[in-house]
Amino acid sequence: MLAVSQTIQRRVFPLGTLLGVLVALGTTTAVFRLGPKGCLVPAGVFLLVLPLVRPRLGLALTIVAAINLGYIGKLGASDALVFPSLAKIFGFATFLGWLLHTLACRKKIVFTRQMWIGAAFVTFAGLSVAYAQDRYLALADVTKLLTNFLLYFLIANLLETPRHLKYFALLIILTGLVTSAVAILQYTQPQFQIAGDTFFKELGQHEGGIVAPEHLASGTFVRPTGTLGNPNWLALFLVAVIALNLYVLRSEKRPSLRIAAFIVLAAELAALVMTHNRSGLLGLVLVLGLLVYRRIIRISAPVLLLALLLLVVSPFVLPGSYRERVLSWGHQRQSQSIAARWDLQVNGLGLFRNHWLLGVGQGNFGPAFMGTNSESAAEVYWLTEVAETNYQIGWMGAHNMYLEVGIETGAIGLLLLLAFLAGGIRAAHATAVRAAEQKLSPLAELAQALYVSLVGFCGVALFLHAQEQKIWWILLGMSAAAANIVTRDCPEPERCGGPAAMHENEDPD
Repeated sequence: MLAVSQTIQRRVFPLGTLLGVLVALGTTTAVFRLGPKGCLVPAGVFLLVLPLVRPRLGLALTIVAAINLGYIGKLGASDALVFPSLAKIFGFATFLGWLLHTLACRKKIVFTRQMWIGAAFVTFAGLSVAYAQDRYLALADVTKLLTNFLLYFLIANLLETPRHLKYFALLIILTGLVTSAVAILQYTQPQFQIAGDTFFKELGQHEGGIVAPEHLASGTFVRPTGTLGNPNWLALFLVAVIALNLYVLRSEKRPSLRIAAFIVLAAELAALVMTHNRSGLLGLVLVLGLLVYRRIIRISAPVLLLALLLLVVSPFVLPGSYRERVLSWGHQRQSQSIAARWDLQVNGLGLFRNHWLLGVGQGNFGPAFMGTNSESAAEVYWLTEVAETNYQIGWMGAHNMYLEVGIETGAIGLLLLLAFLAGGIRAAHATAVRAAEQKLSPLAELAQALYVSLVGFCGVALFLHAQEQKIWWILLGMSAAAANIVTRDCPEPERCGGPAAMHENEDPD
């Protein structure tokens, strides 16, 4: 093994440098021969070589591609359930780069008990393909879970210092700015909106602000999707990352970064309102409550004054459609959306009781639910068989992550998922305590923010089927990385060019 590692270290990394030089020469030649478009192919090659040589940069590219380039990054049919994408390609290249680097430097692989639980959940979901009614849907979902677990694993192994964690927290904040800016653009510019009549035909194929005709007294309203492809996923993402913005505002000493974080936070809150998402509001209240409880936000006279000002101004600032759909109790009692979700919950519980041990198979909530005598199943039947829209049964969800996981993988899969989530939340809490004891104040504050983000996600997941959304896998990976940093002894300078102290507490210049 030592000989193999030395061979990799001696040959692979110089080869990466040589490939970089060749790509640069190829780009120059292509531009001269073909014009500006000639740089696209060598640039693409360079982006694939980069993760092999610098795995952490590859990880950053993977996260950006997963969050901000979802539909744009699709390389296959837009309506396919299994498709190649930029995120998958960058992720695979990053995994290879990490593996080569680990072998060359003889580094220890991080694989904690929580990771074993997560791997067991994904494995059990994969085994459920054997008895799933629609195996194609099952395989598609298992593919998503596998790639999400790989992303989680890479984050836990590649982020080795508090500085790495801080940079990736800033990266996630940057992706939040992009998706919020896109959402605001969709909300304000009609050309980026999808008309209500064509919604079901376009859903899942094109991003856009969905014009929702819910027969409100205030009229129709726009529900932007950001770069997540769905207003519900956008709201979920925003709730999960708001605590990271507040972490930067609290811990960052440079005024420029604090101002930038404040601007991003304002854009995220605006985008969250634009989604008209009730669970998003509940998640925001939960996150703010946790931030106060964990003393990330301290109650003071300026904070109380700001909260009072927001309460006074909000009736004049919030859109009328938001006040009617989200804040009006009278609308909640007659909302068709809430009635449909209640129908999903009641009939979903019946499905769970009938398949409580093993479930109906990963990704097969839709086909199983179509066998129930429910209004939601009848509506989907009308969409797919009578109206012949592009809506697919595989898009159906329980609007409750825990219920859907229980229906698809039974009590076994649900317990594994809950243990996996609980392990990440517990690790974030323990990291905050240990980092404070080791006087690593920024790391302790980041761990606190991760704890709040994960608990906020768990709360919103009561109303959304979000087991495949990448943001919580990313946050769990950061939690695992932070826990690994504070639990190991401070090593000697790394052999592969890493920092001299893994517990470095100073901010970079």
